[in-house]
Amino acid sequence: MRKDFLSIVFSLFLFSCQREAPPSPCEEVDCNNQGSCLHGSCICDEGFVGDDCETPIAPAELYIDQILIRDYPIYRDGMGWDSLLSGPYFLPDLQVELHFPGGDTWNSWYYSNAAGDPLIWTIETFPYLDNHIHFGDSLELFVLELDGIDSLEVVAPPEVVAGFEFISSEFVLVDSTDWWPAQTSYISESSSVEVIVNWRYEWD
Repeated sequence: MRKDFLSIVFSLFLFSCQREAPPSPCEEVDCNNQGSCLHGSCICDEGFVGDDCETPIAPAELYIDQILIRDYPIYRDGMGWDSLLSGPYFLPDLQVELHFPGGDTWNSWYYSNAAGDPLIWTIETFPYLDNHIHFGDSLELFVLELDGIDSLEVVAPPEVVAGFEFISSEFVLVDSTDWWPAQTSYISESSSVEVIVNWRYEWD
């Protein structure tokens, strides 16, 4: 009987000495936008700041990863671009020209006798895409038709088929479901040229 009594007293003593484990410092912390909690504070994913990672921020730099021209005219006013030549040499020879802020201008290599297939330029085929712009900058892109590429063509200055202006503040931080769109599309009403641009963002 005495042993049972002592055992109960000892168990009560041990129970009273046990301390409850302290709550996790991250237990009531809710980090938004894929942020993670560490020691009670939110570690934000790229592009977000704030105590709870609730605020999207502008990228430090924007890069073009790819330019795709999906639609373009293969005839001009119902005739070939090089009217004196027979097909397929009358088809357009198309090139992209980029005007960066500060005055830098870069030209891509060209597609000769483009027959309506999509035209694609990437960082591998157009190295000057590695140049960047900043948030708020604008970048101009011109689609040019070149004369004098084929041996029978008359050499003439490039002709502008379509022109576009990309203003970063008009597509970055505009749509709350897609703060930094990976792709934007533009259509020239005058020439029915469609250009699709793939973007890459850096915050550091």
